[in-house]
Amino acid sequence: MGFLGMMVSPEYGGNGMDTISYVLAMEEIAKVDASAAVIMSVNNSLVCFGLEKYGNEYQKQKYLTKLATGEIIGAFCLSEPEAGSDATHQRTTAEDKGDHYLLNGTKNWITNGNSSSLHLVIAQTNPELKHKGINVLIVESGWEGVVIGKKEDKMGIRGSDTTSIMYNNVKVPKENRIGDDGFGFNFGMVAGLALQLRHLELHREHMNLLFSILMKGKLLASR
Repeated sequence: MGFLGMMVSPEYGGNGMDTISYVLAMEEIAKVDASAAVIMSVNNSLVCFGLEKYGNEYQKQKYLTKLATGEIIGAFCLSEPEAGSDATHQRTTAEDKGDHYLLNGTKNWITNGNSSSLHLVIAQTNPELKHKGINVLIVESGWEGVVIGKKEDKMGIRGSDTTSIMYNNVKVPKENRIGDDGFGFNFGMVAGLALQLRHLELHREHMNLLFSILMKGKLLASR
């Protein structure tokens, strides 16, 4: 139905819709199934948005076209056991091997961890440069060395799978790096901010609806 690539340009298989349309769709879906809304949110806000805005044409044609149509689902891999969601203290490493990166590390609390075919992984390449040495890599879940952990036994939103993901000497081609060398920190911050802004917009819509219901109740009570 196009809900997994709502704001992606039609050129890449999306609907080309605006943020308000996306938020309205999210709101209606969340009313019925919060798990479906979370899956949709991550794929749209964190994966498709970042890939379309910062990816090159090769990456968009190979991956974004499939993400936008729902052929595959993506995951955004930032959080770690030691660092949480602090992008400046990544323990996952992407060692530069010339024509590829060698990826090692563990990501925790990853939404769509088991169901996703593509991961956007934030990893440290040059520790001496601190946050300026971080990269973001496109990793396919079927590659050798990618290990998906067990599904977390959550209290709610159980229809959305949350797992740990381990990367053990995963070879990632250089062409799967998004942006210039060291762009990963900025990518993580922009993608995270985009998601928060859309969630704030969704919260505003909910508050307006609640206010409207309360006002109608007061009017009825005064009659």
